[in-house]
Amino acid sequence: MQNLKFLNSKERKEFYKSLEKTYGFLGELDGNLLLSPKEQKVYLLSGAELLEPGFDKELRIDRAGLYIAKYLSNGIQLNVEGSQLIGPRSTRHILEIDEDHLEPWVKGQDFDLSLGESERINGESGLFMVRFRDDFMGSAIIKEGKVRNQLSKIRWVKDFNK
Repeated sequence: MQNLKFLNSKERKEFYKSLEKTYGFLGELDGNLLLSPKEQKVYLLSGAELLEPGFDKELRIDRAGLYIAKYLSNGIQLNVEGSQLIGPRSTRHILEIDEDHLEPWVKGQDFDLSLGESERINGESGLFMVRFRDDFMGSAIIKEGKVRNQLSKIRWVKDFNK
């Protein structure tokens, strides 16, 4: 059993500072942030403010809230829900994929950037949120013109119909 811990104000500031640095995200999310120390996963929980102060020190919380992100050595990797929450208020590291890359993306495949995609990201590399039109679809790692899909295997679509 893992113990989730609530991020204190300093840890919350660091989390938001990392989101701002990587994705240009300004503001805060509604709810409390919890961290799974073993897996370095971040969960968002609303309604926790209704509980008694200090309750998190006494409870062993195994699962709570919505999983939104994971700490990596090079930044914060967002999952689909995290990108949908963070993306609309972000200004950088957003990869707008072409329609030709929609199918490989939802199938969990890696691919090379098209010329248009490469121009839109100005040749940058690192962690990116992936967007197709108005939909945020998770995150990817871009390095040397290659997109490494970070979509969870359980989210992969086997048969894709446009």
